[in-house]
Amino acid sequence: MPPSKTSRHRGAGRTTVESGSRLVPRPSPEERVRRALQFPLGAVRREAAPPGGEGGGRSWNGSPRPAFTPAGDGITRQLCSAIHLNASFGGEVLNDLVYPDWKAMAPNWHIDGVALARHAAQAKERRERRDLWLLVVTAAVAIIAEVALVSIFTGGLGPGGLLALMFFAVVGAYLAGFAIVWVHYRAVHDSALSSIGIRGLNAVEPPPLPDDVEQAIRSSMRANVIVFAGKTPFNGSGEQIDRWSFTVDTRVGTLDAALGKRTEPREFEAVDLHRYLIEQIPLTLENKPKVGQRLYVIGGHARAVGGLFRHGPVLDDPDYELRFRRPVSEVKRERIEQSLRNQHRSARPYTFFEVTGWDGQVVVTLFVRVEKRGPMLEVELAVCALRPLKPDYGDVVKIPLGPGAHRLPLLRTVFPMVWPLLWGSPSRAIRKIRMDRQEAADRVDLDQQLEERNDLSWAAAPGLRDRTAAAANGNHFGAADEKIYHNAFKRRSIDVLRAFLVEQDVDVKEFDLAASFMVPGVAPNNAG
Repeated sequence: MPPSKTSRHRGAGRTTVESGSRLVPRPSPEERVRRALQFPLGAVRREAAPPGGEGGGRSWNGSPRPAFTPAGDGITRQLCSAIHLNASFGGEVLNDLVYPDWKAMAPNWHIDGVALARHAAQAKERRERRDLWLLVVTAAVAIIAEVALVSIFTGGLGPGGLLALMFFAVVGAYLAGFAIVWVHYRAVHDSALSSIGIRGLNAVEPPPLPDDVEQAIRSSMRANVIVFAGKTPFNGSGEQIDRWSFTVDTRVGTLDAALGKRTEPREFEAVDLHRYLIEQIPLTLENKPKVGQRLYVIGGHARAVGGLFRHGPVLDDPDYELRFRRPVSEVKRERIEQSLRNQHRSARPYTFFEVTGWDGQVVVTLFVRVEKRGPMLEVELAVCALRPLKPDYGDVVKIPLGPGAHRLPLLRTVFPMVWPLLWGSPSRAIRKIRMDRQEAADRVDLDQQLEERNDLSWAAAPGLRDRTAAAANGNHFGAADEKIYHNAFKRRSIDVLRAFLVEQDVDVKEFDLAASFMVPGVAPNNAG
């Protein structure tokens, strides 16, 4: 679909340029047809992997096949496996990471988003290829039936011949459909098991996606700007399990007992306290946290914050144009430090401390925000926890292992699915055409709406890791670690904040009183 006419001349600092080649390379129509019509049985005509490994071997056409490499972390491996076993989840991944959108991309800190996107695209292509061949088989049966009916009326075929012809046509259609579905489900089986690290299977490495798509995903994996909407800004960090805040009057100095009067407090800025926290909090933690700073922006005010959108010439590609409009996932460190000194009413900078346990299945993050309004020091702290995945994403453990162990379960799965998939292929093809047309219609005026409407929210959807985590399950196997990290962050942050105030000659009596309510067991006069 061509871009809307408004996209060629509207937009501050943004223009389009004609180009013979696209930044997002697309295959020619002939190439797309050739790929779609690639016979699925060809997928099994390749060299077996060497024992004990996933050697590359060769693909169906004889070209070298890259060795299958599982993702580096357990969470991503499990999710990659779930993508092949659950088509709806694969669609979620494509919606979040691949399909063009104008809203911000959710952060993907604790998963390999590129691997997930590649597996989701591969799974979708397999289903579409399977459906296309099932549609070909269905069309062949329909043509045979039509020819048979014509032959009946012309006298070329009797009733007995008609029944025999239709019998063989239906049986042939079932056998062809069975072979097509079997090959597809076998590929799903191999990819699902290989994704979690099982070796010795003929899994095909998912091909890379266009460069600009993968670059955007990698940027979301390093995101330090989060455009949010909802009750908590901490999208991508899991369930908020604790939050507290307090205010300290920095005009009151410490009491000098020898002189009998209070000292004059030192002047400091919020950024000084942030730097002190980054330096001191990790010192006494045995499990050293990852430390950094992020900017959290209200979705409806993203335009007002500044520095979150790209400007410049854009190639005349509708998908690229739409991706170009979305807020960026990363800004320079200087931009966040500027926010630390002068906070925008719609953007708040946080310093975070993140500890990971159980191979990424438990992630606990401490967020600290400091703002100094005249003599009043305002401190906000929050703790979030990412928990293990929901049981829905662990279906791969139900697949039996061993030589030939897959055949009977696969047969039981394929046998009842052939007819529904075969006769349902025309309706799925029609539905896909309708969805493509509806998407094209929705894109016609989108460019103008984005330029003219000021009530749009650019907020990202909840992150994949957030949605797949068992957030409500506080009694998971890593609950003890989660509690330990939580308490360590809470106590250590109080200690460091108090030490900073003491160094600045600020009276901490008020702070100690607040700390006694935040950390049980801390006496008002002995928070350290």
